[in-house]
Order: sequence, then structure tokens, then C-alpha cells
Amino acid sequence: MAAPTITSATLNKSTFAPGETMILTVVGTDPDEETIEISLSIRSRTSGATAAPILVTTILDELHSVATDSGPRTWTQIARTGSTFVLTSVA
Repeated sequence: MAAPTITSATLNKSTFAPGETMILTVVGTDPDEETIEISLSIRSRTSGATAAPILVTTILDELHSVATDSGPRTWTQIARTGSTFVLTSVA
């Protein structure tokens, strides 16, 4: 059996205001289990300063995904179709 692979990981927008919903869609081969890490950078609209990157670690398996965040966010799986996983969190 071939190892599972991630073909894409995308957010619904490139810029979020605090409190906005972020939707992360991860697509790949149907995994037995795979861990991916996604690095996001947050930039202040007022000062232009960029905060330290946020690391989102997602574990995908046959039934569900679990995501943890190096920042204060909680990620929740809201959908799965085949090998497409959709997770949401608040900016």
C-alpha cells in the first residue's frame, strides 16, 4: 500500500480579522494516518508587524482529523468527503 500524501492545504481567505471564522481544507490520498504541519503568519493591519508563525498540526486518519494549534485556537472538523477534510477555527 502506498503511503498517504497531502496534495493541498488551503484556507478560505488569505487575511482574517480577529474573531472571523477560518476554514482549512486539506486534500490528499485516503490516509490510514498522516500528520501534516501548516505554518500560518498573522500580520497586524494597523502596525504591519508580523507575529511569530502559528503552527497547525493536523493528524488525519480514516475516520476523522484532529488539529492542534501553537496559538490559542481550537480547530474542529466540520466535514469529510473521501480524502477531503474541512476544519474550522476562529482567528
